Amino acid sequence: MLAQRQIPLILNTSKTAAEVRILHKQLALTTPYIVENGAAVIFPDDRADKVFGVPRGAIVSCLQEIRAADDYRFTAFSELSAAAIADLTGLAEADAALASKRSWTEPLLWQDSDQRLKDLALQLEARGLTCTKGGRFVHVAGSGNKGEAMRWLAQRYWPEASIIALGDGHNDIPMLELADHPVVVRSAVHAPLEIHNPHCIVTAEVGPTGWNETLLSLLSLQAGDQ
Repeated sequence: MLAQRQIPLILNTSKTAAEVRILHKQLALTTPYIVENGAAVIFPDDRADKVFGVPRGAIVSCLQEIRAADDYRFTAFSELSAAAIADLTGLAEADAALASKRSWTEPLLWQDSDQRLKDLALQLEARGLTCTKGGRFVHVAGSGNKGEAMRWLAQRYWPEASIIALGDGHNDIPMLELADHPVVVRSAVHAPLEIHNPHCIVTAEVGPTGWNETLLSLLSLQAGDQ
């Protein structure tokens, strides 16, 4: 339906460029895509046209320094083998290897308290980094986010567009709050996100079912279908 109506579909994800490249080809998309929670906008020729993120090496060094000083309990992606990532995520080992090829972010398997996570976030903020809770992992990155990358891309290529954004994780909040039609997808594991956007819609169903039903409904309304 999107292709028939010439509506661009932009993947905006915490996944790496290596992971999204495969999905992009499977979906036969020609649009840019946003990776690593808004760290960069990638074009189909693999060109990183806009980078918002901080190099991963700098993030890892900072995390190691803070953990050594304050004994936080977490395991970083850079410390895990592809097999270990596969066990944690349910991905095939080859796909887990692609997930580990990060350039601007470092996911953490958090093994400490919620309060300690807040403490870590404050320490990272003082160093110009952010700490965002995703579906399975805590993502450490620079100051960019999914919303900032979405807005940059839309203003550059589709300045008159009305944006529908769909998401279910805390890392989706900046994107949802900037969208014209934000859709909070119900999760099977946590309460719906709270979004400061008066146009917010919460799906009736969870996960992909809710995503699909709500998007089809919005597209039908846009076309004037009954």
